[in-house]
This record gives sequence, structure tokens and C-alpha cells, in this order.
Amino acid sequence: MANPSQINNPGELLDQWKDFRNQVVGYLKSIPQSEFNAAPKEGGWSPSQIAEHLYLTQWNMARAVPAIAAGKVGLSAEECATLDYEKYEDHIMQTGNAEAPDLVLPKENWDLATCLEHLNKAMEKTEKAISGKTTEQLQSRGIPHAIFGGVNLMDWMWIQAYHELRHLNALKRKRGDA
Repeated sequence: MANPSQINNPGELLDQWKDFRNQVVGYLKSIPQSEFNAAPKEGGWSPSQIAEHLYLTQWNMARAVPAIAAGKVGLSAEECATLDYEKYEDHIMQTGNAEAPDLVLPKENWDLATCLEHLNKAMEKTEKAISGKTTEQLQSRGIPHAIFGGVNLMDWMWIQAYHELRHLNALKRKRGDA
């Protein structure tokens, strides 16, 4: 995946995220309904819970992007780290469990259709939130990230795209498909 320094506009980064989301959705659709809400024997979240977590992570951030970009909340570019993308790409894809903030912990037990509806809604919200914004605008504002420190909004999208692949790969391993 191209990192934020290699793309021409935020839409290109979002398109890559959508490609990763399509992989997640394709895999979720392959899971029998009888297993969709069941946690793996090895522990961890069920496919339904992973989908809800991905939705909550994206939805809550997409809701905040307009206020962050406008400078009402969040961090200035000077307060954000300069990421070493190659180093962090490896880190993001590590399989260890990170402690998720309460705001993005799954609380429901949705069926596949509900998961897909919510994931689509979150992607649409993200697309609307970044619509009309330039790379420079999204690089000028950021947020604190629990693992990476302050990250600008372009880096946030890049991290979140990989976050989806990380959960997808972990789910495949736990189900014996990787």
C-alpha cells in the first residue's frame, strides 16, 4: 500500500482503504452464519465483534474529522509525529492484541447484514468528512493515537486501513484460514 507521502490526494488513500475493506467484507461473507457470532476457540472477538470494532473505530473518527480539520479540537501539525512508514507498517501488522479504548469496544452481536450496513455507513461518513479536503489540509491537523502518538489525519487514514488488514489476518489465523 502506498503511504501518505506517495499519494497525490486524500481520495487515493481512501480508495486503498476501501480495497482493504472489500477484503474484510469478502471474508466476512464467507463465514457461515452459525460461526459469525461465535468467538474463536483460541479467544478473542467473534467476526461480528471485529466488524463492529472496525465500524466504531472508523465512525467515531469520521465524525470528528470536520472539527479536527477546522482546528476546533485535535493537534496541530507540529504536535504530530513524523512516521517512519516502513517501520510502522510492520508494527501495525503485528498480531499482538492492543488494548482498545472503550469507545471502540464491541457491545452488540450483529448479524452479517447489520455489520455490512454499518461498515458501509462508516465508509460513507469518512468519504464525506474528507471530501473537498486537500492533502495539505489533512496533514496540518491531527489527533493523539494510543500507539503512535500524535498523527495527522492522512496518517490516521493510512493507519486505519492497515488496522483493518491486521484484524482480517488475525481472524483468518484464528479460523485456520491463513
